[in-house]
Amino acid sequence: LFRSQQPDMSHATNLDLRKSEVLAVEWWQTVHTQSLDERLADITLPSLSAVREFANFSLVDALAYMQDREKILSTTISKIEEVVGNFRSHRKKFQGDIVFLGHSLGGVILFEILRAARLSFVPRALFTVGAPTAIFLHTGPSNVPDSSFCLPGGVRFFN
Repeated sequence: LFRSQQPDMSHATNLDLRKSEVLAVEWWQTVHTQSLDERLADITLPSLSAVREFANFSLVDALAYMQDREKILSTTISKIEEVVGNFRSHRKKFQGDIVFLGHSLGGVILFEILRAARLSFVPRALFTVGAPTAIFLHTGPSNVPDSSFCLPGGVRFFN
């Protein structure tokens, strides 16, 4: 999410007003292949198909993240850098804030990326919605932060 800074309003037109732009980065393509989706479909019972599909994907995502954490993190970092680079190349005068929003496991992935300061820029904030960050902190390879923990670069964290 990119947000322009408030412009000097003395010469403002309707086009100059502050605006936000949302650009998506989808991490799950790292895990979900056509082959995996077909295998899950083959073993999923037909009763309550929507519930079973949701459970299949949620469990597969969590297990895959625990098994291939570095691959998922690296792929997501590359995609974020590509999206931000493209955005900046088309909007050379952009001087606003970059804010991340992650849902569920996507929020955990963004937290881990920011926690390790693995990007070439520092976003203003990370908002996570339904992210089980604490669970993955306890199952991950790194130490659980204490109550004084802050994300590097002053990134604000809202869960």
